[in-house]
Amino acid sequence: LRLRLRLRLRLRLRLCLCFSRQSSCQSSDQAGVVAQGFTLAGSSISFLLVFRSQISYGRFWEGRGHLGNVMMHGRNLGRQIALCVRNDDGPAGLDKDVETQRKALHRERGFDPNMGDYQQDSGVRREMEKMCGFRRLQMVRMVLLFWRLLVHHARDEVDAKHVEQLWLVAADSKDTNKRKVITTPHQESLLKSKKRRPLVAVAMLTWYVRHEYRSKNITHMEFLAMNEDLKGLINGFNGVDKVHNVPVPFPYAQMILLFLCIYVFTAPFMFAADFGWACIVPSLVLTLAFFGINEVALEIEDPFGEDENDLPLDPMGDALKMDCEMNLEIAAVPPNNMKLYWEEISKSKQRYKKLEKDRMEQDVKRGIASHAAQSFQEAGIRHDSETTPALTNAY
Repeated sequence: LRLRLRLRLRLRLRLCLCFSRQSSCQSSDQAGVVAQGFTLAGSSISFLLVFRSQISYGRFWEGRGHLGNVMMHGRNLGRQIALCVRNDDGPAGLDKDVETQRKALHRERGFDPNMGDYQQDSGVRREMEKMCGFRRLQMVRMVLLFWRLLVHHARDEVDAKHVEQLWLVAADSKDTNKRKVITTPHQESLLKSKKRRPLVAVAMLTWYVRHEYRSKNITHMEFLAMNEDLKGLINGFNGVDKVHNVPVPFPYAQMILLFLCIYVFTAPFMFAADFGWACIVPSLVLTLAFFGINEVALEIEDPFGEDENDLPLDPMGDALKMDCEMNLEIAAVPPNNMKLYWEEISKSKQRYKKLEKDRMEQDVKRGIASHAAQSFQEAGIRHDSETTPALTNAY
């Protein structure tokens, strides 16, 4: 009996050992399968993240390419305007510097030192329209206006108040003593009612170019060359608008983010078997890597904002302004004329408001005088109608 019991115990122990070995083998096989599946899922998500980053990087450089084309055509227009437009040297026999002209005319001919009345169409006072380089400065201002409006359009700054914040130099926009606007009241009222405002600036510049061509101040070949640059500005606007308004497909971005969250949240359970409580370290590294790549893609897919990683749109506009002024200076337009012109444009709203105030006061005075004259006339007729029967009865 003892021998039989020993044999039975040994048999049971052997069966238990075999069963435990078999179960451990099966669990290790299952853990290996799970680990391989987790690795394959991570590789797939990594591929999707890299693909999305590549799309965002392509959008970044596509936007920079369109802005580069706009800068190229804007500089070409500035060069052609400065050097090709003729008959813009001011009155004959006078110095080109408007300050020298004003002093000489005031001294010799009794010239009005206030430069005449404000002209709403041009945005300057009457005598400023005769200075050297005035027509060319008007056209260059339209080039700069197109750039500033393009920047506002790319940043979704479409409210009416942003039309009043089109600065000559963006670096001076925060200093109230230095900043200058480049729009006149008439142009502001026109721009506020439009949606695609950069095209309005192109239309105004086209009008100036056509006027110079009809006035025979530019040749036919120069007119065609300027027209090609105008078409280049429109193509650049279309490209920037496409990059800005056509985002990465939302379902694609949504699925990437969903799978990324599931993968990162399940990673600690996989690392726990090998790292134990230290699994937080590899899980943190994995999370930072995956979400960091995704954040980089989100940061550069729309490069027209005001963040540090976006394109420097405002400094590019300031560089365009300086290049256009350099061409005008080479074309013998005095720097003093350019300075006075920008100051004149920046003060156009104040002069327009003063003009409107004076006009309203004159209208009120004329209305009061007309009403008083009418009252006196009615009182005189009434007096005549009352005295005539009395004189008849007395007679």
